[in-house]
Amino acid sequence: MGFFSLLTELVYADLVQRGHHNLRLGHTTMKTTFTQIYSSRDGIAKSIEEKPQEATTSIQMPVIDDARLFLQDIYEGTHESSIMRWIHENAE
Repeated sequence: MGFFSLLTELVYADLVQRGHHNLRLGHTTMKTTFTQIYSSRDGIAKSIEEKPQEATTSIQMPVIDDARLFLQDIYEGTHESSIMRWIHENAE
């Protein structure tokens, strides 16, 4: 879901940079019944199961302030944009 939300914001930011200033960013809503738990995240899944209210955390990603620089980071494997730097700093 995070990827789809990020992609939606990236397209929005790119269109605004191209002059479509009348657009407004909306929300991404997904419903799914498919769930995977990988062995590397097994401990997190168990803690959520045992104490769901304590296992929930909320981290707000920064907005995409420069779509072209972010795309350049994606294509070139760099982290010059603020969003890509944030991703590198917060990746687990």
